[in-house]
Amino acid sequence: MRFLIPSLALALVACGDGTFADVKGTVDGSGFTAGSWFYGGPFVAFSTAEDECDDYAWINRGTTYETGQSEDEGAPPLDREMSVLLFTYEGESVSKGNLSLGGDAPADGRLLRISGGALEVFRVVDGSLDIEDIDDKKELMTGSLNVSFEDGSIKGDFEVGYCTNLKVKY
Repeated sequence: MRFLIPSLALALVACGDGTFADVKGTVDGSGFTAGSWFYGGPFVAFSTAEDECDDYAWINRGTTYETGQSEDEGAPPLDREMSVLLFTYEGESVSKGNLSLGGDAPADGRLLRISGGALEVFRVVDGSLDIEDIDDKKELMTGSLNVSFEDGSIKGDFEVGYCTNLKVKY
């Protein structure tokens, strides 16, 4: 019996995907703590919801992120409470390096907040996204971020997994 507990703990660690995101902050008076995180195509995404890769299929390029597929044009892309910190690169994929955000940067950062059936979009006005390593073999990306919004900021370190659902959809 005394060997069962250490064996169980080892099994739980071995089954994990090895990713983490200590990404936290406050934007427009609401707290943000990453519950799931992925990268793929030109996107890096951190969500307050504890989602799987399949749950990220709605993400695309754009500035409004609304579906426009319901009776009232401009419905949020999902019907649940959550926030997503989304970085979108101009090219077809995320690239390694320290990227200054804001102005005419080659990437865009936004916080998408879905609450009460409405979608609010907050744009990153300053800060950086530092992609330290992209390991294509292990499908892992490591880095840090420190971004500011008109009213708030989010920062942290991460090691995120690859998600096939994060891709450019034309």
